Amino acid sequence: MDNHTHIISASLQLVPMMAGDKHPYHWIDEVIDLIRVSGVNYSVGPFSTSVEADYKTVTRLIDTINSFLVANYRPMQSAI
Repeated sequence: MDNHTHIISASLQLVPMMAGDKHPYHWIDEVIDLIRVSGVNYSVGPFSTSVEADYKTVTRLIDTINSFLVANYRPMQSAI
């Protein structure tokens, strides 16, 4: 039974801590593009991007963003 029929909002914040030759703003722009093409209502703010859709759509979008970042970027190695 699907009981997640209500519209929810979530605020997403990407803190770039990945190694690579791209500036962190490029990662943020790529994530915003993923959000844009998903079709959900969204608003880009100075510190986060808010999305609004049904529960399954929002959680699926978060999973898509995470999978994209894991596939394309590697975390910075700790100096400790």
